[in-house]
Amino acid sequence: MGLRTWGRRGAAAALVVAGTGLLGAGPASAGLVGDRNCSDFPYQEDAQAWMDTRPGDPDGLDADGDGLACESLPHRPGTPVPAPAPTPVPDCLWGAIEERYAGTGGAGGSLGEVVQCQTPTPVVAGEYAHFQGGSIHSSERTGAQFTRGAIRDRWASTGWENGRLGFPTTSDTPTPNGRGWYTHFQGGSMYWSPATGAHFTAGAIRGEWASHGWENGRLGFPTTNDTPTPDGRGWYTHFQGGSVYWSPATGAHFTAGAIRGEWASHGWENGRLGFPATDDTPTPNGRGWYTHFQGGSVYWSPATDAHFTAGAIRGAWASHGWENGRLGVPATDDTPTPNGRGWYTHFQGGSVYWSPSTGAHTVAGAVRDAWAQQGWENGPLGFPVEDEHEGEQGRAVQQFQGGYITHDPAGGTRTTLAEWVPDE
Repeated sequence: MGLRTWGRRGAAAALVVAGTGLLGAGPASAGLVGDRNCSDFPYQEDAQAWMDTRPGDPDGLDADGDGLACESLPHRPGTPVPAPAPTPVPDCLWGAIEERYAGTGGAGGSLGEVVQCQTPTPVVAGEYAHFQGGSIHSSERTGAQFTRGAIRDRWASTGWENGRLGFPTTSDTPTPNGRGWYTHFQGGSMYWSPATGAHFTAGAIRGEWASHGWENGRLGFPTTNDTPTPDGRGWYTHFQGGSVYWSPATGAHFTAGAIRGEWASHGWENGRLGFPATDDTPTPNGRGWYTHFQGGSVYWSPATDAHFTAGAIRGAWASHGWENGRLGVPATDDTPTPNGRGWYTHFQGGSVYWSPSTGAHTVAGAVRDAWAQQGWENGPLGFPVEDEHEGEQGRAVQQFQGGYITHDPAGGTRTTLAEWVPDE
């Protein structure tokens, strides 16, 4: 070793010795600030203890300013993980809206950062604030409630709190079946599902839907909003499983499936049948379903499908016991006769024919078969002028415009062309 080299190293060693003597035992840097980083600590708790004794965090161990040092370090085994400090609520929120926002997790929750500070609503007494992920609206009657996403957007399109729905009375809430979300408002409800989007329903239509189990019932989620009918005489809402129609004269009723399809094929409420006057209802015998409308009825059974009957034909059928009588369920709709002079409906057990001059009458069994063989109403007998009745010796007798038919179970069927009824 040369003299020059020894002198340089000796001076350095002397400086270290001097430093050790001045600062005491341990590393020369142990008492300095601003010279530690997270890699100097084995556990987060060690870094936290170090930072807590040095106000202002001169070492920069709290990278995100949340009061926790070196959050990337592992925790000492058995030590509870410290909860992050609550996100501070902005100074531009207060009262019920501030409490609701904090309850959602503040800026770290589903609503995110404030984008519009708390503001009085334009018309109705209340306040609101907008956030990245939704809005909170508050009024004295409803409290502070939040809305988000498609439900909020649909509500906004109706005029916010100044529209038909008013203020929300609940926040966005998952449906019990877990397939969607809903929010109730002062004037109705908004429901959303991935399959249907967000739609609102209110008043009597909402009440009818609720009475059938809301979204868990036969109707499912709404697929349209409450909508005025084209003729302006009522309102309707379509659902996944059917429709609810309302008018002042009929109230709100639902119809679905084949009955709804039959009604739709005849013009909905603008057709001959008008608005539904009952819900879809099981027949008393349990073999089908029916719905009465303003202008008639639609009946369905597995054997016949859905068909409508109205007016005098429906009245004649009803007088014979509806679907529980001899005629059974309608097998066709009310249909104009080929000659254009009347109407008819075929049933499982016979037919009802009507013309302006004869009224509506039933024809069934052997008498109907004999009449059909002669050309129905276009044959020499014309339309029936009475229902079948029992004559002498148990014969079945029915008069037509051009004569009458008698049927004797023992002697067969006979047609008499004459414009009079046998004296019995």
